[in-house]
Amino acid sequence: MNRRHALTLLVGVAAGCSSQSSEPTATPEPTPTTETDAETAAPTSTPTPEPTVASVDADAIAASLNEVYAELEPALTTLEVSGLDLDALGARIGEIREDVDTAREAGVEDESRLQSLSDTRWVFDRIVRTFVRFDEAYTVHEQIREAYAASDVTEEARTALERLKTIATEAASSAGTATSRYDSMDSFDPALDVSYEGFEEPVFRVSDTANALTPLARGLERAIPARERYQQAVASYEDESYRDAQSAFADLVRTFTDARDRFADAEGMAGPLAPALEQYRCEVRAARLACVEYRAACREQLDGNPDRAERRRTQAEERYGECG
Repeated sequence: MNRRHALTLLVGVAAGCSSQSSEPTATPEPTPTTETDAETAAPTSTPTPEPTVASVDADAIAASLNEVYAELEPALTTLEVSGLDLDALGARIGEIREDVDTAREAGVEDESRLQSLSDTRWVFDRIVRTFVRFDEAYTVHEQIREAYAASDVTEEARTALERLKTIATEAASSAGTATSRYDSMDSFDPALDVSYEGFEEPVFRVSDTANALTPLARGLERAIPARERYQQAVASYEDESYRDAQSAFADLVRTFTDARDRFADAEGMAGPLAPALEQYRCEVRAARLACVEYRAACREQLDGNPDRAERRRTQAEERYGECG
């Protein structure tokens, strides 16, 4: 963590100390002064310098914001946040807020410039808060992905899904306030290493990804139990319970369609979760088509056409596994 850049003015007054003897000494009587002497006598008191408060100028605040931006910049592109010390960044941004307050109290800086720097600090702060949520979302997603791959709805998976939905709400809130404050500004301070226009794409990338977390969670919430039920429906088909299987596959077509639509709403996703989202989208589309084929295979079996049913079943299995 770089040291905080601050220009601090300290004024101290040193007071001298004189030694005294152990015995008190007599104080000579003052010599009477004439009226003229009193009028012309020069004052002998020493003026005491007025204390000044520690102050920070706008350039120092801009330099501190530049240091924060330098640490954030790679993650603003990749949204990979594991390499960031988010606690330290949050503390540093809090110090910058104190610097802005100190500069305002000193009253020597242009208020419009301080407001611009304060707004930028706010945007950075909300982005860091969003990154904290992203870091947790990536960890929770790994737990959910295991349940998805196993097509098994465990209690741990349900808990993780609920947590992901909560994280998504919190991330969207932080990112939303970042973009709102950014939109309210016209420009960034000229001393910053990033321009207002140059920051537009990163701040909205963060916001779009935060907003995509909720539909991702909802899509997984539907896809995982649907994949489990798909295996059960296949088992019914293999047990020749064609009517039960047909009903199950018809219901699964609707469920996978819903999951597909949820994942489609997460289109703005970027960063580490984007490849996983694309895989989910492919697999739920394929699963939906596999259910259509299996439903047709059930109908052929019920109509006494086992050969046609087998061809349909083969197509269904190919569909289901076509995303790798």
